[in-house]
Amino acid sequence: MFIVPKRSYILVRCAKLWAELQEWYRENRVEDKFDNMYESMIKQDKKSPKLRGKAAEIRGVVPFGEVLATRKLSAADPFESTVREAAILLHRMYQQLSSHQVYAADVLAESCRKFCGLYVAMSDVADPLEVETKVAFDAGTLRNGHRH
Repeated sequence: MFIVPKRSYILVRCAKLWAELQEWYRENRVEDKFDNMYESMIKQDKKSPKLRGKAAEIRGVVPFGEVLATRKLSAADPFESTVREAAILLHRMYQQLSSHQVYAADVLAESCRKFCGLYVAMSDVADPLEVETKVAFDAGTLRNGHRH
């Protein structure tokens, strides 16, 4: 078992996420992007994970969230599959609000209804530490300070 001090563990995960985001920005030619990433932009003491940034920066990272969830979370695990679907629906909603997409109110409304239902279902069963570990950072590589 490999144990990493919690502070170092968070910094390593944040740096890895930042590197993946930078690569994704380059591949997708994203205009509105974060200039940097600090752990406090994702997680603050005694609070749930929440990405903090300007609205345009957040809009620019939503598609990355779908890619990350699809790549890192298991479709075979019920909870992880639900998170994956929620990420897809969130991206679909943001696409409907984009000036590059033809607006379809029915698609936005249906995606929103499904997303809200999934969000409630996840919040009813989620262990906040497990969600932080799997979604906000690197699923499966390091979990709760241990290498699996």
